[in-house]
Amino acid sequence: MLNNSDTLKALNASKNSTESLNIVPRKGSKAPVVMVIDDDDDSLVLMCHVLEQFACEPLCETNGQAALNLIHKYVPDLILLDIRLPELSGLDI
Repeated sequence: MLNNSDTLKALNASKNSTESLNIVPRKGSKAPVVMVIDDDDDSLVLMCHVLEQFACEPLCETNGQAALNLIHKYVPDLILLDIRLPELSGLDI
């Protein structure tokens, strides 16, 4: 699992790239996996930071279609998502 400062650095670095951000959970972790899907970088940083404080494994994505692919791969325990997302809306997910 990334620590708080690593997560924040990764999230902030994603603001300057065209690639979506993927922070994936550790294999074998017993912590609940919570997927956060939001195209607003500030909201994503905040939610992932808060989740780490509650010993959750955040799985973060900024793009609806990429998020759907990760949902099938990791099967998160909880999904927090925005309604308006690029490529695929939160309602379609």
